[in-house]
Amino acid sequence: MSRFVRQWRGVRLRGISRRREQTRFRFAPGALAPLFVTAAILMLPTISLVVRAGGATAAGPSVSVQVVLENPDYETLAVAGDVAYGRSTSDAHAIWRSSDHGLTWTKVLTLASNERLVSISALSSGTVLAHVDTGSMTLFRSGDQGATWTRVLSLPSSPVFYTTLTPASISDGAGYVWLGTYNITAADFLGANYLYRSSDDGRSWAVVSSSTGHRHIHGVKYNGANGKLYVFFGDANGGGIWVSSDNGISISPLCTDYACTIIDAAFDPGGASAVFGTDNYTSQNRIVKVSLADGARTQIMNIPYDSFSAYRLPPSTYLIGTTHEPGVPIVDPNLHLYVSTDGGTTFTDAYRIPIPFADGRADLQVQFSYPNGDFPIQVDGHGTIVARLVTAGGASPPANTVLPAVSGTAQVGQILTSTTGSWTGTVPITYSRQWQSCSGADCTGIAGATGATYAPVAADVGFALRVRVTAGNSAGVPTSADSTPTAAVVPAGGSSGGAVAGGGGAGDGGAGGGGAGGGGADLSVTGSVEPASAPVGGTLTWRLQLVDKNRATASGAYVDVQLPGGVSLAYSQTDRGAGCKPLGVALRCALDYLANDAPVGNVTLVTSVTTAGELVLRAVGGFAAADPAPADNTITLKANSPSASAPEPPAPPSRGVQKPRITHTRLLPLRALADRGVAVLETRVRVDRRARLTVVVRDVRTGAAVTSFPGSRFGTSVLRAGAKTLTTTVDRRTELKLRLLVRYAELTVGQRYAVMVTATSAGGTSRLRFPFAR
Repeated sequence: MSRFVRQWRGVRLRGISRRREQTRFRFAPGALAPLFVTAAILMLPTISLVVRAGGATAAGPSVSVQVVLENPDYETLAVAGDVAYGRSTSDAHAIWRSSDHGLTWTKVLTLASNERLVSISALSSGTVLAHVDTGSMTLFRSGDQGATWTRVLSLPSSPVFYTTLTPASISDGAGYVWLGTYNITAADFLGANYLYRSSDDGRSWAVVSSSTGHRHIHGVKYNGANGKLYVFFGDANGGGIWVSSDNGISISPLCTDYACTIIDAAFDPGGASAVFGTDNYTSQNRIVKVSLADGARTQIMNIPYDSFSAYRLPPSTYLIGTTHEPGVPIVDPNLHLYVSTDGGTTFTDAYRIPIPFADGRADLQVQFSYPNGDFPIQVDGHGTIVARLVTAGGASPPANTVLPAVSGTAQVGQILTSTTGSWTGTVPITYSRQWQSCSGADCTGIAGATGATYAPVAADVGFALRVRVTAGNSAGVPTSADSTPTAAVVPAGGSSGGAVAGGGGAGDGGAGGGGAGGGGADLSVTGSVEPASAPVGGTLTWRLQLVDKNRATASGAYVDVQLPGGVSLAYSQTDRGAGCKPLGVALRCALDYLANDAPVGNVTLVTSVTTAGELVLRAVGGFAAADPAPADNTITLKANSPSASAPEPPAPPSRGVQKPRITHTRLLPLRALADRGVAVLETRVRVDRRARLTVVVRDVRTGAAVTSFPGSRFGTSVLRAGAKTLTTTVDRRTELKLRLLVRYAELTVGQRYAVMVTATSAGGTSRLRFPFAR
């Protein structure tokens, strides 16, 4: 499938179909039709949507899949802890977050109209990296659960276009993050493929190694048990599984034939073997286990189609999903999820769903799970499906009947005591605990707090607490349940309104504000704004810190913010306290409490620019008592929004003038006008400065230009006679409609073509290309 088809068929595709080197690309059908429509979100605690396999099932425990939640309106793309990230099934121009496994969603980032969310990778640190098509493949990074986002890497797009294939194109471990590129330009063997590496949790990237002998990098995977990085190359001879023992600097082959051509793999807990489904477009696909010591392979079972996902559900359950690619014969009407509960020795066909169309890409993938063992099943067109495994005729996994409870007083120095709750399932059942700190619905684990009791510390003040109990037994499917959160923790000696009993109860319980406070506290305010300049409609992120320089006690701490007149507040966040609320014409951001072990409070404000000019933010910090040295309690931050009204005249390159930037909106599908013998291509092209624009359609294999038909239009320029190029000139930032009529007889079925747009100014030349096929 061409990049164009994958990008613009709709929002449901994850990844890119590939062909072997001797095959050609062609169009798939239009947007996927959902297999079902639901009028509301369904909660299905006891319904299993499983069709048992016939002859395809291997020997082993009988396992089925129980669907526990469906939300057809949002698609889960990544999971980090209990937080899901995804997109609306009707709009790929935003990133959404869910704190309840996909039941409800909140928008955390709105993308530009010409930017589309493709996939998301979650790192072990909780950082998420969104793969966004901005005209090139660009990574957006968030390290604060989606509150703020930063563009950290754009892959090359010319002359070779690079992207990522799936979320498994990124992996992390040993203090590094790696990304493998996927070359989707027509000349697949021209140009290198690159392995990027980051040593700062995805903030900055550099190429650590490259290869000119492989067609694509399908995926990368770090094996924490043996400390090695595995790179999955395809789709040509010499591909397969390669390994690096020096964090990606050098890579050597492990298994290099089509039996090891894969997208992803799941490692066993000891790091000795990998389990995966193969990715062979033209030959029999199989589930395979490979020794990571010598590459020796064991073929487990045949499967009808490629596999794009392999996942190990802790501790040792494996899940392999299948993908139907365009043009592949329908040998089985279903997509399948295969499950192994015996360490990858045998697999059961545990879940299947019909392929929605005869010649289009359809995925079934499992790539991550929640702490309680539930996992999203990603199926094109179906939104969010969350499921769990049920073992029939054997051990029954734990099921919670009464939630865990917390009793005691939510106050620094007091003791909170937890119960495990009540559970059913095959005995014996073992339990583990994890205490969590909660701000609203967002809860994070407290390091080292895994006992039956917990004594709140100063860092917990202003946060509610709860305990998560995870139950496990011989069924191998751990299940978790959470207690009701306590009231917000109050300081030692403060109000004791945080008392809870029998699981406590949600509520404020006293925030520890007011009172004399002080204790020798001396506050200062620091801050920054990023970027320093943004156009109207752009985003500015203001970060403020309130610091207690004496590391004493400052109750009722706050920052009052006067926003610039030329911005509107899009999002606010504090790392403690009640957050930011209007106070007259300002905002009061309540941080509640600073102390010796937590002397810094952070405020983040994300604003949209509404008016050009200088933008000035003023902030003042304080607390319940008088600050003995208030001189540094106030800060002024400045940013700028340049006026967009005046044209940008070109200047000599020696003065640092940039070349023009060109982008395009959606390229509409190729439309044939049979009565005129032409095909129509339509899009809109944006250019940011004065430039001369030229457009031509080329055969990407031969480079030959395709004749444009009279009536083709680019802005105000209209082609009056048959020609191969169409040119127009603009004198300022503008957007133009492009409508190309090309001779249909010159387009070969299955061949790939590209619309090439060139923008030239005094600062240089920029090129934009978007491929299509007949």
